Amino acid sequence: TTHTDEELRSKIIKYNYNWKIENFSTLKQETGSAITSQRIKINCAQLEKNNNSTDEWEIVFYPHGFNQRSADYVSIWLKRISTHERLVRFTCAIQGITSEEGRDTKDKSTEKELVKKSIKAKLSLESAIGWSTFCKRSHILGEKEFLKDGHLTLKCTLEVFEDSNMPHPVLEDEDPYLDATFAELSKDLKELLKDKKNHDVTFKVEKELFTAHKAILSARSPVFRVMFEFESTDQEQEIVITDVKKEAFRAMLLFLYSGESQMIPFETAFELYYAADKYELLSLKRRCSKMLETYLTIENAVKTIVQANRHNDRQLQDACIRFITKNAAEIQKRGEWMNLMKSSPSLANAVFENLTHGT
Repeated sequence: TTHTDEELRSKIIKYNYNWKIENFSTLKQETGSAITSQRIKINCAQLEKNNNSTDEWEIVFYPHGFNQRSADYVSIWLKRISTHERLVRFTCAIQGITSEEGRDTKDKSTEKELVKKSIKAKLSLESAIGWSTFCKRSHILGEKEFLKDGHLTLKCTLEVFEDSNMPHPVLEDEDPYLDATFAELSKDLKELLKDKKNHDVTFKVEKELFTAHKAILSARSPVFRVMFEFESTDQEQEIVITDVKKEAFRAMLLFLYSGESQMIPFETAFELYYAADKYELLSLKRRCSKMLETYLTIENAVKTIVQANRHNDRQLQDACIRFITKNAAEIQKRGEWMNLMKSSPSLANAVFENLTHGT
């Protein structure tokens, strides 16, 4: 986990916990039914004057999702039992061990993570943080190295921060409507995007004109910042964009101004993924990557894995490999698969290795 400079100057207690979920592949829990870990007790005396301070936590695991919307996923939450308010970071990974036969006749075992997520938030009594859609259940069941004898191992890390990292309560009370404030800011910036009077740059995309503001684009994208930094003219520019379609460009501008990313069709998400990487919009790229993963089909899996490889997206690439492996009989009959074996043999080999390991 990467820490900020402020965190590095603070006291942090770190606790590692490996939790084995027995017989995961045959668990019969209904959606909304949870398994709870043993109580985790952490001595937090060094964070405060009270030398007897002990925090208690539980990890809650939903094998078939927290609710109906997440029924195809496993859900994981960290729940606080103690009354003392804490600032914590919770990191969780699904861990497995792969064995590879080495050339020196010795077997090599390496740890591998199917998915890893981290979240930081303030918790008080009976509050929780986590993920409703931590990982698709089918992804776990399709990867045998993560289910040793049918058991699933969760590698969890809990970091507890000292009180100095907490916001002052007076500042919290000063604006109890902080979420509403950000929503209002987003709404106002969307209205600014629609405004055709005060813009200072125009983009031409597929014969359609999009107006924008250099200051906002520069603040949001390092690429736009460099593009506008060395301009020698104050006159409004018209920039022609030829490598992104208009629907994707419109969605990118919406994100730049408001932080919003709406559900869009596969082809638009595919284009937007490229644009996000081009203009170094990392959070938008991650969102598009997640969308593309949910859109995987027999028809687009090869196209998606090529795009993921081109943009150095290992998580999306691994998702594509798992999907192609499960649907190998149908996908490997298609023309795009034949083209992949010719143009990118290393990608095709990655699929074959996963297929061989799975069998």
